[in-house]
Amino acid sequence: MKEPKYSVALWRAWQLTWHHKDLWVFGLFAAFLGQMGLVEILSQSTLAVMNINNPSGFLFVWYVVQDFLLTFSAFSFGAVDYIGALWLLLLLGILGIGLLYISVVSQGALVHSAARYAHERRKKMHDLHLSWHVARERFWALLSLNILRKAVVITIASFVAWATVNAVWYGSFGDQMLYLFIFVLAVVVGMVASVWFFYATGYVVVEQYKLLPALRTGWRLFTMHWLVSFEIGFLCIIFNIVLLFILLIALFFFFLPTFFLWSLSVSLGGSILLISVGLTISIILFCLFTVFVGTLFNAFVTSTWAYLFSKMHKHGLVSHVVDLFHGRRI
Repeated sequence: MKEPKYSVALWRAWQLTWHHKDLWVFGLFAAFLGQMGLVEILSQSTLAVMNINNPSGFLFVWYVVQDFLLTFSAFSFGAVDYIGALWLLLLLGILGIGLLYISVVSQGALVHSAARYAHERRKKMHDLHLSWHVARERFWALLSLNILRKAVVITIASFVAWATVNAVWYGSFGDQMLYLFIFVLAVVVGMVASVWFFYATGYVVVEQYKLLPALRTGWRLFTMHWLVSFEIGFLCIIFNIVLLFILLIALFFFFLPTFFLWSLSVSLGGSILLISVGLTISIILFCLFTVFVGTLFNAFVTSTWAYLFSKMHKHGLVSHVVDLFHGRRI
């Protein structure tokens, strides 16, 4: 059987995402777990550089909760107030756990749907309740993979942040070379870990493997298709850059009402109400557009990796680099 090229897989993943809009719900909730790939490494590293003591969004939330508790304990409240606060924290905790559960299951359901769509080669999507049921049964394995992935991302981001601050503070040639080495190493390790964990996710959801066998088999699949995996990973980076430009252009257009109402308010003597209304409308429209584009993009990227996984571990994939320069396949 002739090995497929991943360009075909990208096109099929886009068709799947665009024509099956019910998958967008999975993409929306799966986005709360972060996008798999090098982009997450770079974004977390940027966050870590901005605050060396807080190299993760999770730690940021934890520090916010700590500050809230310290501020809350500084005031004198009665027993009823404390009970109300505890109920509020309990409610927020339940909502957080519920969101985490839905996000993890949605990620698994999206992977299962895309992989089955690729395997069955049909245009009509199967019943999504099956994908949800399968992902729900594999919840703990999926959650474990996400925790491992986040731990790797946070560790890599912390090293990059330390190297960056060290290079900025001291600025010697050795410190700058150390930063360059750590950054390149972080990019490579981050890409490898992201692809490895995604392949393991595919084995957990699609092939019903347990956690450790999925990790072992996922690593084996990566070593067999490492060049293709890196090519796809860097393509996803390019897609993210394009997405960023789209959002910047959208930011300009959505804030045109604010500029128009600001100009109108100046002609009317500086009405603050018109400016506030325009700004509110622009923010709401831009946020809705960002959520829509982010949901669509996350569904597409996840579907792409799932589609590639389905083809890769069954038939293999052609590397465009090797095929272009050497006329060989891997």
